[in-house]
Amino acid sequence: MERKLTLKGEYFLADTITLMIEGGVKVRPHNGESWLDTGTIEATLATNKVLLERGAANIMKDEKRDGVHIVAPSYVHPSAEIRDSVIGPHASIGENCRITNSRVLESVVDEGSEITDSALNNSLIGRQAKVSGRGDGHVVQLNVGDSSSIIM
Repeated sequence: MERKLTLKGEYFLADTITLMIEGGVKVRPHNGESWLDTGTIEATLATNKVLLERGAANIMKDEKRDGVHIVAPSYVHPSAEIRDSVIGPHASIGENCRITNSRVLESVVDEGSEITDSALNNSLIGRQAKVSGRGDGHVVQLNVGDSSSIIM
């Protein structure tokens, strides 16, 4: 990064490894058990599911409290505010998210996002995004970018 070796603003792992070898670091191959891709929305959601099942979840058994039902395995950041909602299974809810009167399953909701009156499945919700549904329970699949607002 100090050398600013980028192609179209991106850093590449191969360049990093080459620089390490040039600097005298010994490198050896290692067979991994699996390859977890994040190159597409579908692959990102599949990777999220695998990671939650392999221990990245902080909700390992179903929890019910004050109108909230969290279905394991799921990850809910401690700062997330969830009211009258069902989360999971296979949902990851980021820092400072607010989810109200909604159902979020098999989805990733990034930090600072707000989900209201919505039912989301297989969705990827970016940072600081706002999704407001009709509250009719109709399940939708969304890909919402950072700082976007969706009113259904």
